[in-house]
Amino acid sequence: HVRICAGGGRKLPSLPRPYELRFPSQFRQTVLRIPIQALRERISNIERLTATPLSRKNPLAKLAFDYLAGLAGIGDSVDVESKRRLARQGLDLLATVMGEHCKGMVHPSARRTSLLYRIKDYLRANYADSQISLTSVARAYGVSPRYISSLFQDEQTSFGRFLLDLRLQCCAEQLRSNTQQSVLISIIAYRSGFTDMAYFSRVFKARFGACASDFRHRNSVE
Repeated sequence: HVRICAGGGRKLPSLPRPYELRFPSQFRQTVLRIPIQALRERISNIERLTATPLSRKNPLAKLAFDYLAGLAGIGDSVDVESKRRLARQGLDLLATVMGEHCKGMVHPSARRTSLLYRIKDYLRANYADSQISLTSVARAYGVSPRYISSLFQDEQTSFGRFLLDLRLQCCAEQLRSNTQQSVLISIIAYRSGFTDMAYFSRVFKARFGACASDFRHRNSVE
């Protein structure tokens, strides 16, 4: 049998007790380790999903299993940048499966969770639009800016910080890529949604501990 225990990071409320998985015969197991923040960006209140079984009888779950298993087996046959893109797609697929699973769960914040997920998904697809604002997104979803702010506050963050992190991560990925080495840093910043280079330089250094040019030099991949 295999024992799996919750742990790591800050203490979370109402975590389930440790549990066991028992198999009557030989089996193979693939363990997927995902940074908790990567899940929190896609699934709200993930603690309630701990130890949730998913079956391959569910077509969506089967698709996720096959994709993640295939991803685990590619090894070094794919370059680093492609691996990052594939990993993000895998996480999005897993989040979709868990989101569908949550629909059958009774939870008082289900509506808030669903809306927050859709807003995050929208921001991931449109962060490069420099015109995106809390007000414009609230208008698009028919709620107040204050209500959206409260959704992000539930996860100890804010609309602005989440959007900024998406843009900074996009810039960092492009700066790491050898295919983008000849592209001006200002162009990378502008097409990631930034409109003020002084502001971009300040927040990038605060986030990654180095200016964009030094970051590019240190982190470019083969």
